[in-house]
Amino acid sequence: MSRYQTAGRHAQAAEATGEEAAIHRAAQDRPALAHALVTLGSNLLNAGEPERAVVPARESVELYQALKNLGGFNWALQSLERIGVVLSARQPFEYTVPRPYTVEASFPPGGPLATLSRNDNHMEVFAVDTDGRMWTSWWWHGTWEGSFLLAGHSFLPGAHVAALTRNDDHMEVFAVDGAGRVWGNYWHGEWRGWFELPGHLFPPGAPLAVMSRNEDHMEVWGVDGDGKVWGNYWNGEWQGWFEIPGHLFPAAAHLVSLTRNDDHMELYAVDGQRRLYACAWGGEWGQWAAIGSYEFPPGSPLGGISRHEEHLEVFGIDKDGQFRANWWDGDNWHEWVPIGTRLFEPGSPLTTVSRHEDHMEVFVVDTQGQTWGNYWDSEDWHEWYEIRAQRPFAGPAHLATLTRDDDHMEVFGIGGSGKRTAGWYMDGNWNDWFLLPAATTPLPDEEIPPGEERIFTLGKEIWVYSTVGMRLPLYCSEARLVCRQDGSWQFNAFMRNTETDGDCSFDLYLRLHDVSRPFDFRLSGELGAPGDKEAAQLGRLTQGFLPEARFQEEGHYDALTDQAFFREVFTCSATFTIPPPGWSSYITPPTEDPE
Repeated sequence: MSRYQTAGRHAQAAEATGEEAAIHRAAQDRPALAHALVTLGSNLLNAGEPERAVVPARESVELYQALKNLGGFNWALQSLERIGVVLSARQPFEYTVPRPYTVEASFPPGGPLATLSRNDNHMEVFAVDTDGRMWTSWWWHGTWEGSFLLAGHSFLPGAHVAALTRNDDHMEVFAVDGAGRVWGNYWHGEWRGWFELPGHLFPPGAPLAVMSRNEDHMEVWGVDGDGKVWGNYWNGEWQGWFEIPGHLFPAAAHLVSLTRNDDHMELYAVDGQRRLYACAWGGEWGQWAAIGSYEFPPGSPLGGISRHEEHLEVFGIDKDGQFRANWWDGDNWHEWVPIGTRLFEPGSPLTTVSRHEDHMEVFVVDTQGQTWGNYWDSEDWHEWYEIRAQRPFAGPAHLATLTRDDDHMEVFGIGGSGKRTAGWYMDGNWNDWFLLPAATTPLPDEEIPPGEERIFTLGKEIWVYSTVGMRLPLYCSEARLVCRQDGSWQFNAFMRNTETDGDCSFDLYLRLHDVSRPFDFRLSGELGAPGDKEAAQLGRLTQGFLPEARFQEEGHYDALTDQAFFREVFTCSATFTIPPPGWSSYITPPTEDPE
């Protein structure tokens, strides 16, 4: 290879380096592979093939980043930068500022939604808007970060969503589209796109039940148009739809699923004769059997809780509007018992949660839009209580709940305004209802006021690296870029830190509309908590990555442990170069996004 390089035979040098990289990849020698990929990119660039050079050069940056090799990381980044300069020169263009104007999505009032929590510092809420688009809002380390559109497939307005998590680094959502097909999408560092679970059809928008018994298993169930229950499971790959025979239910009936341990699953639904039936799996599916004698509206919503391996609990609102519970104690199911004296609309949606083994909580919205809760604290169910006096709902509404730890619960619903609403309980008290971040999407071009395209929102488009090539926990929840009348750019960002120790050395990296590149910038303004009179004063002009900006003075870093505000952080000349479209495929931030 070196002989080819010396002789200027760069194409042959690239071919030899490619073979070397393949050998190191097969041997899983990551340091040697990273080195070979940098060299391969340089050889391809010298051979006049910068488009091909981008792929190995980008991979080398990511490898050195993962290896925490600062020298290699800088070397690989410089090589990638050289490739980008050549590409920019080959493809001159005019950069257009992205459309700034957005419209807020609307959700069907009282419609269904789904929630999950991957760990103590995370919550996620999913819902389908009135245009059939699925959105998620997420909470991370104390802050609701925003809304994200799971683009790529559409559903019926207000379609049911089912969500699960297999481990701290994975989420999965499922829904039935307008053609009756089941689609899934999963997050593993980022959302990977919609995929179909083919082989069987269900009523459009029908509710699904989902479950993960362990990290290597997922299960999805639904009731089809003939009233049959069908399931599909994943144990490394999806196995295809199968019927759980023996009983029929109303088309698109609500199913509830429970698991007591890794080797057990249960399904529950109300049939056309108003009886609640259950079916259990303990290696194979058993027979459907009725639970108790009370009658519920056919196919009506249910709730379920398993507090420990020897206990199951099922809830429903019967045909007379009485909220009832039944439980399995390790041997037998009991008779249905009433919960409180208040009556609700028969078959109203309900939600349940258990914060620990000795506590259960149930929630429902009445016909007047008031949210009610009741709880069991190891002895008895209590009387119903109001969750605040506010009434964000117009009538009976779907609710979703979750718990992150023993002392926390959260309840979500879509209010009468079509906006997603949340109420949260912490340390024994319910707090006021509040709105989740708005779900916004760009307006069509014809609806944007003329001459106003030069101000737009970036969202979480700033990424922070430390001077040793490692990602710092400093995230931007809101950002805005403005092209001012004098032609300069002003960048405002609202940022926060999620850790409380370590220094605050960092490099700043800005993405513009899916275009990633270091560029000339000036760092100025204040760093600190909003209103902090002793915030650090910053000012520095640099090119590319900022090599050093330390805030180790007492109090300055502490301010970052809460929400911190960078005001006029970047002021860039109007002449800085943005590479052509597609640079996002050349340089991208690491995958450890908090969302």
